[in-house]
Amino acid sequence: MESREVASRAPSTCFARNSRPLKPCTPGFRKWRRCSPTFGRANALQRTDELKQLLERQERWLIEARQTVTQVQWARENDMHRFWRGVVTRWVIAAIFAIAAAAAAGGAYVAFTRPYDRELEQLRTQAAFGQFVEQRALSMSAAERRQFDALMRWPRAAGARNQSKPEH
Repeated sequence: MESREVASRAPSTCFARNSRPLKPCTPGFRKWRRCSPTFGRANALQRTDELKQLLERQERWLIEARQTVTQVQWARENDMHRFWRGVVTRWVIAAIFAIAAAAAAGGAYVAFTRPYDRELEQLRTQAAFGQFVEQRALSMSAAERRQFDALMRWPRAAGARNQSKPEH
């Protein structure tokens, strides 16, 4: 009868009478939790779900990393094209400037030296003529020399006039 009474009573009253605080973290419980095949399967399923989520996250990261690497490669190639275009442009501009500066310097040199070249050429012809006259005068006889002096009518220096005039 007693067992029937106990069975017919509400579980809450039974629990209230026999209640003791539960200690789920006792060493035996921990050991059972680790070694229990049912709990191990549930734990493994939980870990499998966590691993699936981890794999999905890693796959997303790998896809994002591939996209990033592809974008960086594209940017690098694009930068290289822009880099060489800029380098070539700078060198072309520098070469044009150097050629223009050389042409301007050459033109200025010609413009400034042309009058001096003409004068120098005129002086060379005069010097050549003077050397010819000097050689001819040195090779003349005394009579030819007097005749030459008469034809040339050389201006006399002031000191030479005083010496040539007889004093009275």
